[in-house]
Amino acid sequence: FWHKLARSISSGFGPKESAQSRSGNGGVMEVTVDAAPEGQAAMAEQARRQAFFKPAFERLISVVRGKVKFPAGCTHWSKETFIEFRKHRYEIADSLEDCAAVLGFERS
Repeated sequence: FWHKLARSISSGFGPKESAQSRSGNGGVMEVTVDAAPEGQAAMAEQARRQAFFKPAFERLISVVRGKVKFPAGCTHWSKETFIEFRKHRYEIADSLEDCAAVLGFERS
């Protein structure tokens, strides 16, 4: 969820979309439509989305940041437990990278 949301916010709008349109004589015509406005309007919309979702991404950072630290006593874990914890760390790191892409890398 967070990855898709971050991509849609930080990378702007999607590519051009193809749509079909019916002409008056009954034929079907393929039309290429911009998926998003160009230039200034697109930049303004991206800034609006970033401002809207900024508190959610900041909260996500504050919640998961402590989850990547190894707890005390982890030296006694089994190999499977250690591997599972490391997998979770990578998943959290991916979420933190998504947050940084939305908030700006200098803020994280």
